[in-house]
Amino acid sequence: NIIPAEVYWLHENLPMNFSIILDIRNESAVAALALHDWDLYKYSNNVYTLLFKENSADKNLSAYCRMMQRSESNKNVAIVLLILLLLSIFPLYYFMYYRQRFRYQSYVESIRQINAILLSNNTLAEKQQMIRTIATNKFPESLKEITKKVNDALEKSVISYNESSTNIELAKDELHRMELESNRLHVSNNILDNCLSTLKHETMYYPSKIGQLLSKRDAELDTIDELSAYYKELYSTLSKQAIQQASMLKPMYGRIEASTLLAKNMQLLSPEKGKLVVLGDVDLLKYLFELLQKQDGGESIKVDIDDLSPKYIVFHLYMSQLQLSDEACANLFAPDIKHVPYMVCKQIVRENGECFNRHRCGIIAHNTERGTTLSITLSQAKKNNKEYGEF
Repeated sequence: NIIPAEVYWLHENLPMNFSIILDIRNESAVAALALHDWDLYKYSNNVYTLLFKENSADKNLSAYCRMMQRSESNKNVAIVLLILLLLSIFPLYYFMYYRQRFRYQSYVESIRQINAILLSNNTLAEKQQMIRTIATNKFPESLKEITKKVNDALEKSVISYNESSTNIELAKDELHRMELESNRLHVSNNILDNCLSTLKHETMYYPSKIGQLLSKRDAELDTIDELSAYYKELYSTLSKQAIQQASMLKPMYGRIEASTLLAKNMQLLSPEKGKLVVLGDVDLLKYLFELLQKQDGGESIKVDIDDLSPKYIVFHLYMSQLQLSDEACANLFAPDIKHVPYMVCKQIVRENGECFNRHRCGIIAHNTERGTTLSITLSQAKKNNKEYGEF
């Protein structure tokens, strides 16, 4: 077990010539063999053999062995990695290809469902609710943008549809109201027409009949009295019926721009004042100005508008073809068969004032050098606020 000195020196890499030491040990062994000193021979031979093996051994063998061991280990590791790689092909295939393919198919299926919902016969609200049930939070950004645009467009369509439905309902209600008003107006017109026709015929018959009875010498006073009472009662009844039917026709009052009321041949001297707003029935007021246009022979009438006060507006109509004296101007709106158009105009203006409790509304005529000037005072709407309910 004791390492010989020569071998120890070899292990310690001492700077010696071990070939000479090998020769000395060899000669020592031969000399001991010649002397038959077997112990010395055995010792010298063992030292020689061990030193020769150690000295002649390949010093790179251990490194080579270690390299081979590492190579074996690397080969084992490579085999293990290859096996792991082969085993991981299926999971990698699933995660890197099949899963993405499956997700893409799910996106395509979701888009198809959205398209099918959009093309279905359901209402817009039902379509919107059905699309909301489809999960789109995991969509790519491009598809999210598309679905967002679809939802926004559908939301706008629902709002527009609701507004249209509301407008249609309001229009239907307005149509029913107008049909009801039209039917009521038709009935009232028929009743009024019958009343006026009856008054016309009875006015022609009974007064002449009473005159014939009075012209006779032996006039029957009882018959005349009975006929007169009957005629009075009939006239009163028909007149009340006509007045009642006429009072049932309610004008449609609203806000009207002054320039829109003027007739075709009327010229506004101050166009900026045409933006003033009048309160009244547009049809009645337009008929008022058309009627006055006819009274001037259809000639061009210059019109000036005066903003009298916050509640009143005055139209000055300069009618050059209507030549009247001061007395005729004062009696222009008095009851007379020749003044019927002016009496109608006066009644329209009066009803305009009574509706809004504006008692300064009226119409008067002035005699001027350029002809007759008619001043019409009507109700004016407030400039920034609404008046008379919705006006």
